[in-house]
Amino acid sequence: MLSSLEADRVRVADFDSDVQDLLASVSAQQAVAQKLDSNSYQCPVLTLPNEVIGEIFLHFVPAYPLCPPFFGTCSPIILTQICREWREIALSTPALWRAIPLTQAENRPAFPRGRIHRANTWLRRSGCCPLSIEIEDYSAAAPELLAAVTPHSARWEYLKLHDTRWCNPWQSTALEGPMPSLRHLYLHMYLPETDVLTLGEVPLLRSVTLDVLVLTNVVLPWAQLTSLTLPSVAPLECVPLLQQATNLVHCTLGLCFSQDGTGNDLPELTLPFLESLTLLRKSGVTPCNRLETRHLHCALSPSSRNIPDAPQNQ
Repeated sequence: MLSSLEADRVRVADFDSDVQDLLASVSAQQAVAQKLDSNSYQCPVLTLPNEVIGEIFLHFVPAYPLCPPFFGTCSPIILTQICREWREIALSTPALWRAIPLTQAENRPAFPRGRIHRANTWLRRSGCCPLSIEIEDYSAAAPELLAAVTPHSARWEYLKLHDTRWCNPWQSTALEGPMPSLRHLYLHMYLPETDVLTLGEVPLLRSVTLDVLVLTNVVLPWAQLTSLTLPSVAPLECVPLLQQATNLVHCTLGLCFSQDGTGNDLPELTLPFLESLTLLRKSGVTPCNRLETRHLHCALSPSSRNIPDAPQNQ
């Protein structure tokens, strides 16, 4: 009897050992299966060609030439922080980095070095793409910001300089050089009456927004422009410029009071290709009187008179 029980205990111990061995084998096989499964799985997006994913990424950022922020929503930086594959695709898509914002940081207005470092990084990543550059800065840091992007002026396609009042000597140097790719120029700055800004070679320039103290102190190739916006101008001041801009298709004028006369003696002005003329009253500026507006309308060629009699409010 005792020998029979002893034999059963030995058999049970053997069974337990076999079970443990089987469990260990199953566990090892499950680990191998999980590894194989993880290696074979791919995110559905990553099954697309890299070129297609890059095009999808371009729809994540604001439409060019609008500039995305350096950080936060709509910044291409976010795409580099999802996974290794997305980072590699984002960094190898130059068009993601071609619109560069150098706006003033509200919390650190006097420290431009971070912005300059990020701009240099984006410039490097943008490869040979044409560039959209936006500098909006009210501090003494503006010259450093403009100097950082000036070596790439041959790639400038859209350039916006807004209220960079400390930047005039730097602007003169930067803008007087050749800019063979420039198509749109936005200038809003303080230019002393004694300073003259002569734009360099800009064969592709077609659109200009100009908001300066003395318009005649900015020398542009007016005849090649097709779009012109003057946010604050008196009729007597803008007519000499419009006489040179004979190829304008679209024109927007923010009319203000003229102290030089009533506008009765405006010279003849013919703009044969003009399709739209928008007259605005700029907020906070004494509007031009009705007589000046009427004479400006009458000075236009008949094909350009399909405009309202009264200026619109801006």
